[in-house]
Amino acid sequence: MRKFSEIESWEEVEALVDTPGMEDCIAAVAQGSTLITMHFKEIRIWSLENLPHVQCVSTLKLPTSTDNIKLAHNTLYIYDAHLLVVDVSDITKPVIVHDQAITDLAMGCKTEDGFYLAIENEIVSLDAQGNFETLASVESYDRFFKSYPKDISKIDQTLVVVGRHLGVHIYAQTDSANWQLQSTHKVGYPPTTLHWETPGERMLLIGNSEVVRYDITNRKKPKRHKACKINKTELCGHYAQRGNEILVAGNKGAKDKFTAGVVELAQDSINLVQQPKLNYKIKTNRDRIKTLCVKDDYLLIIGSESGGFLFKAGE
Repeated sequence: MRKFSEIESWEEVEALVDTPGMEDCIAAVAQGSTLITMHFKEIRIWSLENLPHVQCVSTLKLPTSTDNIKLAHNTLYIYDAHLLVVDVSDITKPVIVHDQAITDLAMGCKTEDGFYLAIENEIVSLDAQGNFETLASVESYDRFFKSYPKDISKIDQTLVVVGRHLGVHIYAQTDSANWQLQSTHKVGYPPTTLHWETPGERMLLIGNSEVVRYDITNRKKPKRHKACKINKTELCGHYAQRGNEILVAGNKGAKDKFTAGVVELAQDSINLVQQPKLNYKIKTNRDRIKTLCVKDDYLLIIGSESGGFLFKAGE
Protein backbone atom coordinates (compact mmCIF):
# COMPACT_ATOMS: atom_id res chain seq x y z
CA MET A 1 0.00 0.00 0.00
CA ARG A 2 1.47 3.36 -1.06
CA LYS A 3 2.07 6.14 1.41
CA PHE A 4 -0.25 9.13 1.01
CA SER A 5 2.75 11.31 0.15
CA GLU A 6 3.52 9.08 -2.84
CA ILE A 7 0.12 9.78 -4.43
CA GLU A 8 0.29 12.94 -6.55
CA SER A 9 -3.33 12.88 -7.72
CA TRP A 10 -6.70 11.28 -7.08
CA GLU A 11 -8.93 10.71 -10.11
CA GLU A 12 -12.73 10.66 -9.86
CA VAL A 13 -14.41 7.37 -10.72
CA GLU A 14 -18.07 6.38 -10.74
CA ALA A 15 -19.50 5.45 -7.36
CA LEU A 16 -22.36 2.96 -7.28
CA VAL A 17 -24.37 4.45 -4.42
CA ASP A 18 -27.51 2.69 -3.21
CA THR A 19 -30.85 4.45 -2.81
CA PRO A 20 -31.68 6.69 -0.89
CA GLY A 21 -28.31 8.29 -1.68
CA MET A 22 -26.14 10.71 0.29
CA GLU A 23 -27.41 14.05 -1.00
CA ASP A 24 -28.32 16.88 1.42
CA CYS A 25 -25.90 15.58 4.04
CA ILE A 26 -25.80 17.46 7.35
CA ALA A 27 -22.86 15.53 8.87
CA ALA A 28 -20.87 12.37 8.31
CA VAL A 29 -18.49 10.17 10.31
CA ALA A 30 -16.58 7.01 9.46
CA GLN A 31 -14.93 4.14 11.29
CA GLY A 32 -13.14 1.36 9.46
CA SER A 33 -15.33 0.32 6.52
CA THR A 34 -18.49 1.88 7.98
CA LEU A 35 -19.78 5.33 7.05
CA ILE A 36 -22.71 7.10 8.74
CA THR A 37 -24.38 10.13 7.17
CA MET A 38 -26.82 12.44 8.92
CA HIS A 39 -29.81 13.76 7.00
CA PHE A 40 -33.01 15.49 8.09
CA LYS A 41 -34.09 13.50 11.17
CA GLU A 42 -32.45 10.36 9.82
CA ILE A 43 -29.12 8.57 9.74
CA ARG A 44 -28.04 6.27 6.92
CA ILE A 45 -25.39 3.61 7.47
CA TRP A 46 -23.15 2.54 4.60
CA SER A 47 -20.71 -0.30 4.03
CA LEU A 48 -17.52 0.52 2.12
CA GLU A 49 -16.36 -3.09 1.96
CA ASN A 50 -16.87 -3.46 -1.79
CA LEU A 51 -15.97 -0.14 -3.40
CA PRO A 52 -16.89 1.28 -5.86
CA HIS A 53 -20.21 -0.06 -4.56
CA VAL A 54 -21.35 2.06 -1.60
CA GLN A 55 -23.99 -0.12 0.03
CA CYS A 56 -26.74 1.32 2.23
CA VAL A 57 -27.23 -1.33 4.91
CA SER A 58 -29.75 0.49 7.15
CA THR A 59 -31.49 3.75 8.03
CA LEU A 60 -32.83 5.04 11.34
CA LYS A 61 -35.37 7.80 11.99
CA LEU A 62 -34.43 10.33 14.68
CA PRO A 63 -36.26 13.04 16.67
CA THR A 64 -33.61 15.60 15.65
CA SER A 65 -30.78 16.29 13.22
CA THR A 66 -27.48 18.10 13.78
CA ASP A 67 -23.87 18.25 12.67
CA ASN A 68 -22.65 17.58 16.23
CA ILE A 69 -22.05 13.83 16.02
CA LYS A 70 -19.25 11.48 17.07
CA LEU A 71 -18.61 7.81 16.35
CA ALA A 72 -16.56 5.71 18.76
CA HIS A 73 -16.41 2.00 19.58
CA ASN A 74 -19.52 1.07 17.54
CA THR A 75 -21.57 3.81 19.20
CA LEU A 76 -22.88 7.00 17.59
CA TYR A 77 -23.32 10.03 19.85
CA ILE A 78 -25.64 12.82 18.70
CA TYR A 79 -25.45 16.10 20.62
CA ASP A 80 -28.39 18.46 20.02
CA ALA A 81 -31.67 19.39 21.72
CA HIS A 82 -31.74 15.64 22.28
CA LEU A 83 -28.69 13.77 23.52
CA LEU A 84 -28.98 10.54 21.56
CA VAL A 85 -26.85 7.41 21.82
CA VAL A 86 -27.19 4.91 18.97
CA ASP A 87 -25.77 1.39 19.18
CA VAL A 88 -24.35 0.53 15.74
CA SER A 89 -22.52 -2.67 16.71
CA ASP A 90 -24.86 -4.36 14.21
CA ILE A 91 -24.84 -1.88 11.33
CA THR A 92 -27.91 -3.53 9.82
CA LYS A 93 -29.98 -2.85 12.96
CA PRO A 94 -29.02 0.46 14.65
CA VAL A 95 -30.84 1.05 17.95
CA ILE A 96 -31.33 4.22 20.01
CA VAL A 97 -30.26 3.22 23.53
CA HIS A 98 -30.37 6.65 25.19
CA ASP A 99 -32.50 9.75 24.54
CA GLN A 100 -32.44 12.78 26.82
CA ALA A 101 -33.62 16.34 26.24
CA ILE A 102 -30.91 19.00 26.67
CA THR A 103 -30.94 22.75 25.93
CA ASP A 104 -28.17 24.93 24.49
CA LEU A 105 -25.84 22.03 23.82
CA ALA A 106 -22.67 22.62 21.81
CA MET A 107 -20.66 19.39 21.99
CA GLY A 108 -19.84 16.53 24.34
CA CYS A 109 -17.82 13.40 24.95
CA LYS A 110 -18.59 10.06 26.61
CA THR A 111 -16.43 8.28 29.17
CA GLU A 112 -16.96 5.32 31.49
CA ASP A 113 -18.32 7.59 34.22
CA GLY A 114 -20.80 9.52 32.07
CA PHE A 115 -21.00 12.43 29.67
CA TYR A 116 -19.03 15.67 29.72
CA LEU A 117 -20.71 18.52 27.88
CA ALA A 118 -19.59 21.97 26.75
CA ILE A 119 -22.70 24.15 27.04
CA GLU A 120 -21.93 27.74 26.04
CA ASN A 121 -19.60 28.94 28.82
CA GLU A 122 -19.84 25.95 31.15
CA ILE A 123 -18.50 22.41 31.37
CA VAL A 124 -21.20 20.11 32.71
CA SER A 125 -21.20 16.43 33.64
CA LEU A 126 -24.17 14.12 33.17
CA ASP A 127 -24.27 10.84 35.09
CA ALA A 128 -26.17 7.62 34.37
CA GLN A 129 -29.09 8.78 36.55
CA GLY A 130 -29.60 11.92 34.45
CA ASN A 131 -28.09 14.32 36.98
CA PHE A 132 -26.28 17.42 35.72
CA GLU A 133 -23.39 19.06 37.57
CA THR A 134 -21.47 22.19 36.57
CA LEU A 135 -17.74 21.46 36.77
CA ALA A 136 -16.14 24.67 35.54
CA SER A 137 -16.76 27.94 33.74
CA VAL A 138 -15.22 28.54 30.34
CA GLU A 139 -14.09 31.98 29.21
CA SER A 140 -17.10 33.23 27.28
CA TYR A 141 -15.66 36.20 25.41
CA ASP A 142 -12.45 37.01 23.57
CA ARG A 143 -12.53 40.80 23.31
CA PHE A 144 -15.77 41.40 21.41
CA PHE A 145 -16.43 37.89 20.18
CA LYS A 146 -18.46 35.27 21.97
CA SER A 147 -16.84 31.85 22.22
CA TYR A 148 -18.39 28.74 20.73
CA PRO A 149 -17.14 25.38 22.07
CA LYS A 150 -16.51 23.07 19.13
CA ASP A 151 -15.06 19.98 20.79
CA ILE A 152 -14.38 18.52 24.22
CA SER A 153 -12.45 15.46 25.34
CA LYS A 154 -11.68 13.81 28.69
CA ILE A 155 -8.65 11.62 29.34
CA ASP A 156 -8.25 10.33 32.91
CA GLN A 157 -8.31 13.46 35.12
CA THR A 158 -7.88 15.93 32.26
CA LEU A 159 -10.51 17.82 30.27
CA VAL A 160 -9.65 19.72 27.09
CA VAL A 161 -12.05 22.17 25.43
CA VAL A 162 -11.43 23.90 22.10
CA GLY A 163 -13.59 26.36 20.23
CA ARG A 164 -14.11 29.38 18.06
CA HIS A 165 -12.62 32.54 19.68
CA LEU A 166 -11.72 30.26 22.59
CA GLY A 167 -8.51 28.44 21.69
CA VAL A 168 -7.47 25.60 23.98
CA HIS A 169 -8.53 25.31 27.63
CA ILE A 170 -7.01 22.52 29.74
CA TYR A 171 -8.57 21.51 33.08
CA ALA A 172 -7.38 19.02 35.69
CA GLN A 173 -9.40 17.27 38.38
CA THR A 174 -7.89 18.19 41.76
CA ASP A 175 -10.25 15.95 43.75
CA SER A 176 -13.53 14.14 43.18
CA ALA A 177 -15.54 17.37 43.07
CA ASN A 178 -13.25 20.10 41.74
CA TRP A 179 -11.78 20.94 38.36
CA GLN A 180 -9.18 23.68 37.95
CA LEU A 181 -8.04 25.50 34.84
CA GLN A 182 -4.41 24.60 34.18
CA SER A 183 -3.66 26.64 31.06
CA THR A 184 -5.12 28.35 28.02
CA HIS A 185 -3.68 28.98 24.60
CA LYS A 186 -5.01 31.19 21.82
CA VAL A 187 -4.67 29.06 18.74
CA GLY A 188 -4.99 31.97 16.31
CA TYR A 189 -7.69 30.27 14.25
CA PRO A 190 -11.00 28.55 15.02
CA PRO A 191 -10.26 24.83 15.52
CA THR A 192 -13.09 22.52 14.53
CA THR A 193 -12.11 19.16 15.98
CA LEU A 194 -9.76 17.62 18.53
CA HIS A 195 -8.09 14.27 17.87
CA TRP A 196 -5.72 12.42 20.20
CA GLU A 197 -2.50 11.37 18.49
CA THR A 198 -1.27 9.93 21.80
CA PRO A 199 -4.10 9.88 24.38
CA GLY A 200 -3.41 12.32 27.20
CA GLU A 201 -0.13 13.50 25.69
CA ARG A 202 -0.41 14.72 22.11
CA MET A 203 -3.42 16.05 20.27
CA LEU A 204 -4.15 17.33 16.79
CA LEU A 205 -6.47 20.28 16.23
CA ILE A 206 -7.95 20.61 12.75
CA GLY A 207 -9.86 23.66 11.55
CA ASN A 208 -9.87 26.61 9.20
CA SER A 209 -6.74 26.05 7.07
CA GLU A 210 -4.47 24.50 9.69
CA VAL A 211 -3.47 21.29 11.40
CA VAL A 212 -1.88 22.01 14.79
CA ARG A 213 -0.20 19.60 17.20
CA TYR A 214 -0.04 20.20 20.94
CA ASP A 215 2.02 18.26 23.46
CA ILE A 216 0.14 18.63 26.75
CA THR A 217 2.28 16.29 28.86
CA ASN A 218 2.87 19.38 31.01
CA ARG A 219 -0.70 20.58 31.54
CA LYS A 220 0.42 24.02 32.71
CA LYS A 221 2.81 24.61 29.82
CA PRO A 222 1.55 22.84 26.69
CA LYS A 223 3.95 22.86 23.77
CA ARG A 224 2.66 23.80 20.35
CA HIS A 225 4.47 22.55 17.26
CA LYS A 226 4.57 24.73 14.17
CA ALA A 227 1.28 24.40 12.32
CA CYS A 228 0.78 22.91 8.86
CA LYS A 229 -1.18 25.38 6.76
CA ILE A 230 -3.09 24.68 3.56
CA ASN A 231 -3.69 28.22 2.36
CA LYS A 232 -7.21 29.54 1.88
CA THR A 233 -8.75 26.16 2.66
CA GLU A 234 -11.55 25.39 5.12
CA LEU A 235 -10.64 21.93 6.39
CA CYS A 236 -13.50 19.60 7.27
CA GLY A 237 -12.03 18.51 10.62
CA HIS A 238 -11.70 14.80 9.83
CA TYR A 239 -8.77 12.87 8.40
CA ALA A 240 -7.63 9.47 7.16
CA GLN A 241 -4.40 7.94 8.46
CA ARG A 242 -1.86 5.62 6.92
CA GLY A 243 1.27 5.00 8.98
CA ASN A 244 2.67 8.30 10.22
CA GLU A 245 0.82 10.34 7.59
CA ILE A 246 -2.66 11.82 7.64
CA LEU A 247 -4.74 12.98 4.69
CA VAL A 248 -6.92 16.05 5.26
CA ALA A 249 -9.37 17.70 2.89
CA GLY A 250 -11.41 20.87 2.68
CA ASN A 251 -12.98 23.52 0.47
CA LYS A 252 -11.25 26.38 -1.27
CA GLY A 253 -12.37 29.48 -3.18
CA ALA A 254 -15.73 30.84 -4.27
CA LYS A 255 -16.70 27.51 -5.83
CA ASP A 256 -15.87 25.50 -2.68
CA LYS A 257 -13.49 23.37 -4.73
CA PHE A 258 -12.16 20.26 -3.00
CA THR A 259 -8.51 20.36 -1.99
CA ALA A 260 -6.32 18.02 0.05
CA GLY A 261 -3.05 17.87 1.94
CA VAL A 262 -0.82 15.18 3.43
CA VAL A 263 0.70 15.87 6.85
CA GLU A 264 3.61 13.84 8.19
CA LEU A 265 3.55 13.25 11.95
CA ALA A 266 7.25 13.32 12.85
CA GLN A 267 8.59 12.99 16.38
CA ASP A 268 9.21 16.69 17.00
CA SER A 269 7.24 18.34 14.21
CA ILE A 270 4.38 18.00 11.77
CA ASN A 271 5.09 18.71 8.11
CA LEU A 272 3.01 19.29 5.00
CA VAL A 273 4.64 16.84 2.58
CA GLN A 274 2.17 16.63 -0.31
CA GLN A 275 -0.82 18.45 -1.79
CA PRO A 276 -2.32 15.94 -4.21
CA LYS A 277 -4.62 17.08 -6.97
CA LEU A 278 -8.26 16.04 -6.77
CA ASN A 279 -9.47 15.73 -10.36
CA TYR A 280 -13.27 15.70 -10.45
CA LYS A 281 -16.33 17.40 -11.90
CA ILE A 282 -17.82 20.13 -9.69
CA LYS A 283 -21.57 19.60 -9.31
CA THR A 284 -22.45 22.68 -7.23
CA ASN A 285 -20.65 25.55 -5.50
CA ARG A 286 -22.06 24.58 -2.10
CA ASP A 287 -20.55 21.12 -1.57
CA ARG A 288 -18.93 21.57 1.82
CA ILE A 289 -16.90 18.49 2.74
CA LYS A 290 -18.42 16.61 5.69
CA THR A 291 -15.89 13.78 5.96
CA LEU A 292 -13.44 11.65 3.99
CA CYS A 293 -12.69 7.92 4.01
CA VAL A 294 -9.82 5.95 2.50
CA LYS A 295 -9.97 2.23 1.72
CA ASP A 296 -7.21 0.61 -0.31
CA ASP A 297 -6.71 2.84 -3.39
CA TYR A 298 -10.07 4.59 -3.03
CA LEU A 299 -10.84 7.97 -1.47
CA LEU A 300 -14.48 8.80 -0.70
CA ILE A 301 -15.39 12.43 0.01
CA ILE A 302 -18.87 13.32 1.24
CA GLY A 303 -20.19 16.68 0.02
CA SER A 304 -23.05 18.43 1.79
CA GLU A 305 -25.17 18.92 -1.35
CA SER A 306 -24.22 16.23 -3.86
CA GLY A 307 -23.25 13.38 -1.54
CA GLY A 308 -20.44 10.98 -2.37
CA PHE A 309 -17.45 11.68 -4.63
CA LEU A 310 -15.29 8.62 -5.22
CA PHE A 311 -11.65 8.91 -6.27
CA LYS A 312 -8.96 6.38 -7.12
CA ALA A 313 -5.27 6.97 -6.53
CA GLY A 314 -3.44 8.07 -9.67
CA GLU A 315 -0.67 5.97 -11.16
